[in-house]
Amino acid sequence: EEHDFSILLSNLLENAIHASEHEPEDSRAISIRVRHRGIACVMEIANRSGARISFDEDGLPVTRRRGHGLGMASLSAFMEKYGAYADFTQEDGWLRFTMYWEV
Repeated sequence: EEHDFSILLSNLLENAIHASEHEPEDSRAISIRVRHRGIACVMEIANRSGARISFDEDGLPVTRRRGHGLGMASLSAFMEKYGAYADFTQEDGWLRFTMYWEV
């Protein structure tokens, strides 16, 4: 499980970093929170994003750039394997990813 989580976290952070590169330098910010209580885990990654993000029918961000989208593929695989639930929201200049799962 740690290996799968590490891959997922790496991909999500890479996405957040790439998105932040398009923001003015003084506005760039990434927030990461992971909480574990009992068997429940919650992870939240948020980054500043003024760009309007499109989401697919599953609520995942869509990219049209060639060679991108691997982070969402690893997210889908993790969610299926571990019965996780994930949510993306965009408001007030932040793109926020939240995932819940049991360990």
